[in-house]
Amino acid sequence: MAYEDYEEFRDYWITYAQAPDLAGTDFVSGYDFVNDDAHPNDDEGHGTHVTGTIAQTTNNEYGVAGVAFDCSIMPVKVLDKYGSGTYADITDGIYFATNNGAQVISISLGGTSTSPTLENALAYANGKGVTIVCSADNTGPNGDPGYPAAYDAYCIAVGATRYDETVSYYSTNGEYVDIAAPGGDIYVDQNGDGYGDGVLQQTHDGSDHTTFRYYFYQGTSMAAPMFQEWLRC
Repeated sequence: MAYEDYEEFRDYWITYAQAPDLAGTDFVSGYDFVNDDAHPNDDEGHGTHVTGTIAQTTNNEYGVAGVAFDCSIMPVKVLDKYGSGTYADITDGIYFATNNGAQVISISLGGTSTSPTLENALAYANGKGVTIVCSADNTGPNGDPGYPAAYDAYCIAVGATRYDETVSYYSTNGEYVDIAAPGGDIYVDQNGDGYGDGVLQQTHDGSDHTTFRYYFYQGTSMAAPMFQEWLRC
C-alpha cells in the first residue's frame, strides 16, 4: 500500500509516495514477499484502496474516511503489479502477520484452486487467536468457490452488496460465505449522484505511484475491509 515515500531500483528506478489520505494512519513494520524486502509498497493500487477503507485518516476535514481508523496497519505484500501471486507468498504473509502480532488479517484476494499449505497457514493463524477476514471472490452466483475464503473453518468470508442492499451481480455465493458488506456496483447509479455506485477511496492508477486520485472500485475485495468496522481492531 502507499504508506511511505520511497525510491528503489528494480530493473529501473521506481518512486513511491505516501497517499495523502494515509498521512495520519498508524503503520507498523511489514514485509514485501514478492520482492523480498522490507518495503511493501503498492504497485497496482488495489492494496491502497483496501487499506483506505479500513484505516484512512479520519476527522481531518480532508478526503474520505476509514471504518476502523484507529487501527494500526501492518502492510504485507504478496501480489505483484499485475495482481498475481503465489500461494507460497500468501502463506508466508500469513505466518509473518501472525508471528508479528496481527490481531486481524484482512485478505482481499482469491483463486479457485486449493492449497494444503495455505490451509495450514490459516489454521496456524486461527489457532493463535487471529481473526481472518477474506473476500468471498468475484466469480458470480454460480461460480467456483474462492480460496482462501472457502476455508470456512478459519476465515470469515465476506460477499458484496449494492447500494440497495441486494447482492452484487459478481459476488460469489456458497455455504462458506458468512456475511455481505458494501462492495459496490459501478454499472448502476441507484443513489442518483451521477456516478456508478462503487466504493470510493484514494489510490493511484498503477502507472504513477506518486499521483493520487479518488477512484470508484467494486468487488468483494472492497466489501471485506468494510467488516473491520464490526471488529474494531
